Amino acid sequence: MPRKPRKTKQELIEQEGRIECAIRDLKNGKISNIEQAIHAYNLPPQTLRDRLKGHPSRAELRNHNHRLSERQEKALIGWIVSLDIRGAPPRYFQVREMA
Repeated sequence: MPRKPRKTKQELIEQEGRIECAIRDLKNGKISNIEQAIHAYNLPPQTLRDRLKGHPSRAELRNHNHRLSERQEKALIGWIVSLDIRGAPPRYFQVREMA
């Protein structure tokens, strides 16, 4: 059986918008159940159920291969930029030590 083609970035953005609208309408009572929301907004059933349970989208998840947290990464970037402004961009080994 052939694989489904991957969705483009634009398609994923549009789907996220539809998911948000479906969740909003379910919470406001405009749509009474999940099945109606799935059909009204043309959404994958499990995706909508997962979001209603609080699962984040793939875009919101941070890859497990990251070695630094977002806070550490921002601090490191700030340090690099401050050195660059002073005219002394850091060398590779300095960045490795700071990380």
